[in-house]
Amino acid sequence: MGGGKGLYLLVLDYLRNRPSATFSELCKLIGMARGACGNYLRYLIERGWIERIDVGVYSITEEGLRILEMNTPNSTSLKRP
Repeated sequence: MGGGKGLYLLVLDYLRNRPSATFSELCKLIGMARGACGNYLRYLIERGWIERIDVGVYSITEEGLRILEMNTPNSTSLKRP
């Protein structure tokens, strides 16, 4: 699993730019059904890149920030218009 580099970078960048995001927000962002989205977020949690901070609420970890910085050219954001 992993969904490709672009997908996890999109999730990490989205979380970098806000204190937290809900399960629904992240599912909509990555365009996955709830079941697949839950599995994908679990994968990112197991990697140590995001954490669940409350029921259905997620935030990026220090490791997630490190991974994002390593994979983002010139530390620029992947912000969408």
